[in-house]
Amino acid sequence: MTKRTLWAHILLLIFTFGIYQIVLSALMQADLNKRTKRGLPVWAHVLLWLFTFNCYNIYWCYDAGKRMAECGAKDQSWLYFGLKFIPMLGTIVVGILMQININNTECDNVDNSQAQVCPQA
Repeated sequence: MTKRTLWAHILLLIFTFGIYQIVLSALMQADLNKRTKRGLPVWAHVLLWLFTFNCYNIYWCYDAGKRMAECGAKDQSWLYFGLKFIPMLGTIVVGILMQININNTECDNVDNSQAQVCPQA
């Protein structure tokens, strides 16, 4: 999975008034799809997020946490799920926590052209 710098993540969240979270979520979805071989296409993920007024994103954060655990990250899916119920702050905190979890994962983004499943943790 792609490791991203936290300071850039936080600055983009601030300067785009949180809209960057949608972009980051789509990028994470694409990474998770390649690594775990399951999940919705990115376009469907974004449409569901927008048309369900963020309800889908609450579930997605839980599911993404489970899929990140399959790739060697810590399973923090219930933490992500619970934090999403805190308006605005939850979205920001969950995005940062997910990126920290990805950055601490042993499964590196070796080559995006090779869609390989991460080894089980």
